[in-house]
Amino acid sequence: MNGVTPRTLLGRSAVAALILVGLIGCEYAVGRLIVAPGSSIAAFDETVRISVQVADGLVHTTGSAVTQLGNAFVLIPFAVFVGWLSRDERTWRPAMFGVVAVAGAELITQTVKRLVQRERPVGSDAYGWAFPSGHVTVAAAVSVATAALLASRVQSPVARTALWFAAALVVVAVGWSRIALGAHWFSDVVTAAVVTTVWVGVSYWVVDPVRPIPEEAANAR
Repeated sequence: MNGVTPRTLLGRSAVAALILVGLIGCEYAVGRLIVAPGSSIAAFDETVRISVQVADGLVHTTGSAVTQLGNAFVLIPFAVFVGWLSRDERTWRPAMFGVVAVAGAELITQTVKRLVQRERPVGSDAYGWAFPSGHVTVAAAVSVATAALLASRVQSPVARTALWFAAALVVVAVGWSRIALGAHWFSDVVTAAVVTTVWVGVSYWVVDPVRPIPEEAANAR
């Protein structure tokens, strides 16, 4: 695989834009099903909330700590990582991949939040609409993108498996913490995780951050 040409990159970007709109539409449709009167999904969400949510103690403290992995501050070390990778490999592609993955995921989530306008669980002191989860969006975008960048650069199958497992663990942990703290419903976190992961995959396909385009390779020599 020798990388993609600028023309191919432009074509893939156009396809990605259509996919992004499609993901917004699909997630919006799911959201409308959830908030519809008599929704069985909403009823299931309530059952999960009662089972998982905690009021105090060690579990609550742990959840409060874990949920920070979905906070916006994690974008700082991620930006440093992709910036270093781009500089070390003399190609802008890792940094561009990081920007497209995170910015696109946030655009999808924030757009759907405003369209669906789902209320958070009763008693939540979290800000904004519930569906989909913003914390899970950030956690999934950063962890999956990081795993993709690192897994493509290691040879060991065990190491690759460990990277993907770690990424999945982060997403699951943050999702659990949002439910346990009463900030989100189960469907908020699951939908955010799935849609964000799909978008990161699309971003990887568009940017192809493993190898530089021919012009970059020539300039690096």
